[in-house]
Amino acid sequence: MLACLVCAVVLGAGYIWLPPALFGLDGQLGIGDRVAFALKADLPVFLWLADCVRAVSKGRFLSQADIQGSAFSRPSPAIELRVAVLQNSLEQTVLAVGAHLILATVLYGAELRLMPILVSLYLLGRITFAVGYARHPTGRLNRPGFRGGCLVKVKRPRRRFCRVGCSSLPQPRRAGYSRWMSAGAYG
Repeated sequence: MLACLVCAVVLGAGYIWLPPALFGLDGQLGIGDRVAFALKADLPVFLWLADCVRAVSKGRFLSQADIQGSAFSRPSPAIELRVAVLQNSLEQTVLAVGAHLILATVLYGAELRLMPILVSLYLLGRITFAVGYARHPTGRLNRPGFRGGCLVKVKRPRRRFCRVGCSSLPQPRRAGYSRWMSAGAYG
């Protein structure tokens, strides 16, 4: 709920207080110009994704267990977090850029100033995801996110506990990349 409130406040405040001239939105733009504006605004989105790829590549280069790449083995604990953030960022980038391009076709003139604000919210969401995921990967499942998550609530999965000889803290699932992969849904 906090994410929805932050998004609403930031979008409303930005729409009211940011002048369209700041972004060069003085006149009526054709659809090509609006799509070009959206793609220019999405540059930081792609830079975030490129940095995630760089972090995984650097981790693979520095880890002897991961130097061969993902085709030969699962990610080692050294890069497991980076791979998870990259995967999630890739999924969110596809959705965000697609939504921004669709919005560029329906927004006109001064309304396009929402595009840089949406990109800023995307980056805020990615940063909070990366920090939060590093601290506690399963803690984010019951909270809505910045990208429309206020409309969908994810049910928290059952926690798995260690067997005899270790703590009773929840342990991450290791069998497969996801429950869909381990169920054989993707091959």
